Amino acid sequence: MRIEDIPQEPSILDGRLRACYARNAAGRYEVVTSRGWEVERVANQLAVADVNAHIEQALADVRSGKASALAYHMARAHMDARLLAAHSGFWVWRVKRHLQPKHFQRLTQKELQRYAGALGIDLATLSGKVPA
Repeated sequence: MRIEDIPQEPSILDGRLRACYARNAAGRYEVVTSRGWEVERVANQLAVADVNAHIEQALADVRSGKASALAYHMARAHMDARLLAAHSGFWVWRVKRHLQPKHFQRLTQKELQRYAGALGIDLATLSGKVPA
């Protein structure tokens, strides 16, 4: 992209500038600033809507008894079973098992604390009720 073609449209940057690379008149890359791009704003809005829908679905599953509170907190932290396993030290199959309410209820305080630490929340939040 040439320097004069760098978009300067309203975006998620909310008036801030970001650096990007563009070709100058000599054909060499140069760092220039951009206010953003409409396409970027729309793509980010769609991604945020998708994440929010995933969180809402996890919350609905917890409320209906299909999933444990762990599923909701994982969704809020943008984690899947593999990522939570890597951060908590549990095997992936155990994380998936703990997504079931009957297995989650059997966790010890020490195991819950490992999950809480990996999710960046306190034990009371993990063990407590999910939002209404």
